[in-house]
Amino acid sequence: MIIKQLSRRQFSVLASRLAAGFAAFSSFGGCSAPSPGNKTFSDLAAKIAGDVITRDHESYAERRRNLIWQLRKTDRRPDAIVQATSLEDVISTVKFAAQNSMKTGIRTGGHSWVHSSVRDGGIVLDMSRFRDLAVDAENKTAVVGPAIYARELAAVLGRQGLGFPMAHCSTVPLGGYLLGGGQGWNWGSWGGAACNSVLGLEAVTADGEPVRVDEKNHPDLLWAARGSGPGFPAVVTNYHLKLYPLPRAIHLSSHTWPLQDTLAVSEWLPEVGLALADKVELFMFLLGLPEPVDGASKVVNVTAVAFADTEKEARELLSPISATRPAAKPIMSEEVKPVMFDDLFNLVDLSFPPCRTAADTFYFDISMRDVMEKYVDHFATAPSPMSNVLCEVKPKPIHLPDTAYSMRRLTFLSPYSFWMDENEDEQNIAWMRRTQEILAPLSVGHFVSEADLEASPTRSERSFSQANWQKIQALKNKYDPNGVFHTFLGH
Repeated sequence: MIIKQLSRRQFSVLASRLAAGFAAFSSFGGCSAPSPGNKTFSDLAAKIAGDVITRDHESYAERRRNLIWQLRKTDRRPDAIVQATSLEDVISTVKFAAQNSMKTGIRTGGHSWVHSSVRDGGIVLDMSRFRDLAVDAENKTAVVGPAIYARELAAVLGRQGLGFPMAHCSTVPLGGYLLGGGQGWNWGSWGGAACNSVLGLEAVTADGEPVRVDEKNHPDLLWAARGSGPGFPAVVTNYHLKLYPLPRAIHLSSHTWPLQDTLAVSEWLPEVGLALADKVELFMFLLGLPEPVDGASKVVNVTAVAFADTEKEARELLSPISATRPAAKPIMSEEVKPVMFDDLFNLVDLSFPPCRTAADTFYFDISMRDVMEKYVDHFATAPSPMSNVLCEVKPKPIHLPDTAYSMRRLTFLSPYSFWMDENEDEQNIAWMRRTQEILAPLSVGHFVSEADLEASPTRSERSFSQANWQKIQALKNKYDPNGVFHTFLGH
């Protein structure tokens, strides 16, 4: 069978749609809480070097908007935004919040699409200035601030032949990414979820005390830092990470079919997943194209990335993709394409400008085909060509270490509604709500970092095993009994 190779234009179109798919992995109402007296916040401002921006400050509106990366902003209004510049600033802010019975949200890069750190009343503690980065190449470790972005870390490590399972999207900082578990690049051969490679951290607890957290010191907090997400009861000021040798010959294969072939492709996907080595990361996407390709405006794509050390190894790693094709013929193909790690970020970021977003995540114990039988027709109705669904299958046995991160199943879907025009909010949000109605009854859980935590009070709880959920609540009561830090949004 002769498969048509991508033209430069076609590959650009496809890459732009894959980008938003990777960046994966309703308007929100809110009432204003009464603001404490200016004198109270003036006292805090006098103690710290960073900014303290209250509601009556001339830059409050702009600073509040800038807390959030996406264009559809929340209406929730904190009493103050505190931008810490040092450990001392963090300690002073946490103690101030505790003494004044004020809740605090922790914001690093603002990449939570549900704006988890921005709540009505209280404080947003902005940690975006915490950007330490020290690499010990000999011992393959690093000390990294929570505000370092994925692309920045990859660039520094790459110059020393090292890597780390960074977020797929280059603009995601480590802070919330690691706390949520971290589903990153080269998951299979770099220790699974990125949180598994957190050796320790430096943090400030709810009583304003700085602590070192590792296997010997506060090991229960280390357990929680590996995946509890917004439920983590402390402020991380630095991470201590385990690093890995950087693959020297990364290659990519990608095949695309019309959307009507989704069932055949989704039935084939587990077969391919079983045949691929752990060094290969496999994705399926449902995508809308800005321009039709061979008459198809919505498509299903399968992309595999091999993290190899030689071209020969990459070809061997990707060979199951070519050897076991579904009956349907692809309309576009790209075989064993060499890419650099930075190219992977470019692929993700290519068509991911600031946009309006609604999203959710779902895990299933049923097959991808069974899910798609219920869902693919609804995807065809997506009002925006930017909207997409990231899909993964893990047909091999899943062994999770003893960490807070505990929700992983056979099949995973992460639907995203992306659009640009505020006037299109209603139709795009309605499409996402219908997606949730279809998928929720089939689902057994969610991925806490991307889930719509406001859709239901059970979203956060169902992002963990029941035992781990109970343990997270117990650790919250132990380390933050007075509720200085916000817990899960919507819970």
